[in-house]
Amino acid sequence: MKLNPVFKNEVKLSSRTVKTSWMVFGYNAALLAVSLTVFYGMLEWAHYGSSVEYSEMVQMYMIMGYMEFGMILLIIPAITSGSIAGERERQTLDILLATKMRPISVVMGKLMASLSSVLMLAVSSLPVLSIVFVYGGVGVKELLAFVVILCVSAVFVGSIGIFFSALCRRTTAATVASYLATIFLLAGTYLAEGAVYEARQMQIAASGVGEAVYASVGKLIYLLLVNPAVTFYGLISAQAGSSDAIWTLCLSFGVRVQEFGTQYWVLLSVCLQLLLSGLLLWLAARKIDPLK
Repeated sequence: MKLNPVFKNEVKLSSRTVKTSWMVFGYNAALLAVSLTVFYGMLEWAHYGSSVEYSEMVQMYMIMGYMEFGMILLIIPAITSGSIAGERERQTLDILLATKMRPISVVMGKLMASLSSVLMLAVSSLPVLSIVFVYGGVGVKELLAFVVILCVSAVFVGSIGIFFSALCRRTTAATVASYLATIFLLAGTYLAEGAVYEARQMQIAASGVGEAVYASVGKLIYLLLVNPAVTFYGLISAQAGSSDAIWTLCLSFGVRVQEFGTQYWVLLSVCLQLLLSGLLLWLAARKIDPLK
């Protein structure tokens, strides 16, 4: 199979530097330090007459999962935001576009190169996450689903970084815009839901209709489908035994009717994020296309 030339070249360049090795080492060292600290505390608790329970191992898995998810989303914008803007600053983008490669191939190659680092981090952390196998907690299927959701979130956030890298002329501006967009997806969408819910509560209270009418954000709840943190929360909560975590979240915003979207939230969110990723990559390719 013929590899994307941009991807092949980026992998060669990254493999020749020590930066990648130190990134993997630091990432797994931080994850291992937290996991061993939690694991040691559990064993100390068991030493004083109690026992290590299944719920404690699952809680340990959730802590490591959230930590890994947070570190991945922290790294991805920094890697992808300079992919095309950096080529423009080095004045090599025009040379790259003068080849027989299509702009979409250039964009995909940059994204694949960035995600290869994320996939390497995710796979390298599996031995640390498999500590929960010692007493039982999650299985291989759960770990694979965890990696899939991690990769989908990385693709989505990475596509945002690639888009702003093509849109902005400077790496600094692209990095700032990528982090702001990521923060809006993670926190802004949730705060927007809360603001709408509070406003409707105040409106109902001011109308004086009583308790017969309750506030609800309605269909606006589906704005959270683009929030990678909510998707990850739904998956890891279901793996921990809380299959109604998303429904509880919907109830907190007044949505009291279960629909197809709330029942298959994680699946719909993954599909929507992949579709938006494709759209952002297409827009980035059009932006750097000299014929456009």
